[in-house]
Amino acid sequence: MAGGMDLRFKLVKAAGRVLHPLVPQLDLRANPLQDQVELLPRRTVHWDLSRLTWVGPEPFWWAQRDYPLDAAFRVELKDAEMIGHGVVVTAKGEAVLESTLFQASYLRRSHVDHLILARRLLKAEHYDAVIPLTNYLDLSYFHWTLEAVGRLALVEDQLKDPAWKVLISEKKARYLRGALEFLFGLDEARVVSGTAKRKVMHRCLMVSNPHARSLPGAGVEVYPPEHIRWLNTRGHERIGGVRTGRRNIVISRRKQIGRKITNEEVLLAHFPQLNLEFVTLEDLSLREQVDTFAHAGVIIAVHGAGLANLVYATDAAVIELYPTPLQPKNSAYFVQIAACLGLPHLVLHYEGTGPAPHWDVTLTTEQLDHMERFLRKEGRV
Repeated sequence: MAGGMDLRFKLVKAAGRVLHPLVPQLDLRANPLQDQVELLPRRTVHWDLSRLTWVGPEPFWWAQRDYPLDAAFRVELKDAEMIGHGVVVTAKGEAVLESTLFQASYLRRSHVDHLILARRLLKAEHYDAVIPLTNYLDLSYFHWTLEAVGRLALVEDQLKDPAWKVLISEKKARYLRGALEFLFGLDEARVVSGTAKRKVMHRCLMVSNPHARSLPGAGVEVYPPEHIRWLNTRGHERIGGVRTGRRNIVISRRKQIGRKITNEEVLLAHFPQLNLEFVTLEDLSLREQVDTFAHAGVIIAVHGAGLANLVYATDAAVIELYPTPLQPKNSAYFVQIAACLGLPHLVLHYEGTGPAPHWDVTLTTEQLDHMERFLRKEGRV
């Protein structure tokens, strides 16, 4: 069975190299449609890294503090279609790049050229009026939080009209429905999904991804501070506000494939005054994750999607263990969130052990000393 799937995928990739030039593309950022509505103007984002402590090799983005952020927009497409996992095609057959994270590279990686060109032969599901949130990376908690949720936040006013529903991936439908109910109050009837490779959307509200890419060729994702603050405010509203008192936590990855702290117990011995708690995020509901980060005083974690929850933090001191072999652009993800919210942040590189990209870390005396100096500087120990 596995061998047959591998062969089929190789054939699809080979066909894509031939068929890809035949699929026209529509770049709504470069060529806006006549009825496209600008929601936020093109602007410059400044990263204030005055509270960042960096231990490790400087990334290529280090010297830059100001980043251009594309305008945000919405546009309604008539009789558009979703092909495969999230690729939106206009009634004219143009692949809308905004549905592939506004990049042709993700369109190629979606491997749906053959489906787009032969879409009329596919069985279709029909939807009256939907906002599609499905794309190449939507099942990653980080990308879902910073990108998909950001798209919906941009058009929250449209959600007041019950005719509009949200189209999500069927692969994690239960979690995604719960997240949309928690953040937007959308009940089950307002969130739809389906398994067909062709979904016809008679009214499709195409909303831009909130982020942009800076430094051509390097690909640093830059996220709007407006969305980070929206998540912070909305999360706190949904848990009934932030209470007094703080918990000091270590995000444990004991149940994950890798990027584990192999000697977690040394943190308890080195920082007994912190009363550290080990938290396994996959055991918590979204509400519990928001509550945990909103009330954290110290957060220690290996770089991973769970740190997207920093958007809900208030005054936490953040220690992020970053595997040096990981691509440098990823190190900017949580730096910009912490900078936007004014959180003190230590990024501590480690070489790690194990297969890529799951490098584990065994904390050394030197690394613990770096942590202690940072926490003392911030008045946490």
